Amino acid sequence: MAQIKTAGVPEKDISQFQDRAWRLLTEEENEQKDAMLPAEWLSNMETGKASEYRHLYDFGEVPADITAFYKSRRDRLLSKLEELLGTKMDADIDT
Repeated sequence: MAQIKTAGVPEKDISQFQDRAWRLLTEEENEQKDAMLPAEWLSNMETGKASEYRHLYDFGEVPADITAFYKSRRDRLLSKLEELLGTKMDADIDT
């Protein structure tokens, strides 16, 4: 939680960010990265393993800012869903 506060996430949004962070990876992977923000966690991995995670979980570039990371990943995933479903998703979706 301290990393999320340091990253500038408003107090009222912290629990929501924690929940979202746990949805991204398996339980074992979440335990490994729990003390770090995504950018730091990936930078501490071997290059090949970090590339594998970026591809597998569609992380793309991982900014140090957690809010920017979440928004950019959400936008990528929404675009993929739109392409697969052949329909436009609600851009205001936030769950």
